[in-house]
Amino acid sequence: MVAYPLFARVAAADFPAYHEAHSRLITYVVAPLMLGELLGAIAWLFWPLDGVPQAVAWVGAALAVGAWIVTVFVSIPQHNLLARGFDARALDVLLVTNWSRTAAWTVRGAMLLWVLAVVMKTRE
Repeated sequence: MVAYPLFARVAAADFPAYHEAHSRLITYVVAPLMLGELLGAIAWLFWPLDGVPQAVAWVGAALAVGAWIVTVFVSIPQHNLLARGFDARALDVLLVTNWSRTAAWTVRGAMLLWVLAVVMKTRE
């Protein structure tokens, strides 16, 4: 909702440098979070939480894996195209497909808040 729409506002001559800086810097933020999320989702499958149906863990893992699949097979290739210069079609693909990642992370976040409430309640 913020970063990708701004790509269209960068002058064509400045775009390669802007995109390179964006890609490098955002990786420091996003990569550890996504890796932690994936490892946490996998760990949850092997170490169930009291009071939380195991199906919830599987749905959470599927959402995390889905976000990774979109990232690896759609987002990264579009960024590779943009690394060569502004490409309106690549940006459109990023904007549209990023909503699936946003939805997956939003649903996972809501699920994890619910899980936290359940776990806290079972420990009272």
